[in-house]
Amino acid sequence: MFGKGVVGAGVAVLALALAAPAVAGDKGRGHGHGHHKHKHHHDDGPVVIYQQAPPVVVVQRPRTIVVAPPPRVMYAPPPPVVYAPMMPAPEPGLSIQMNVPLR
Repeated sequence: MFGKGVVGAGVAVLALALAAPAVAGDKGRGHGHGHHKHKHHHDDGPVVIYQQAPPVVVVQRPRTIVVAPPPRVMYAPPPPVVYAPMMPAPEPGLSIQMNVPLR
């Protein structure tokens, strides 16, 4: 169906496609490079200094004292004064009113 040249070229392309991940990007370091654990260096123990420690100087500033006047005393305003309505002055003369209970 296809010629030998087309099949050969297809085989070559397939071989390059399969080999490309193995060839790409390791820069000659080999498989597994960068997967090793980081090794921690152990120190040789505590460092001993045979001298007296320098004195610790603590400087404390005096506290700031603020004297404020006492707050003003605020009283509630007095309630408004409401005067009773003025009664009309009685007419001069004799007034006879009935002051008898109706029972």
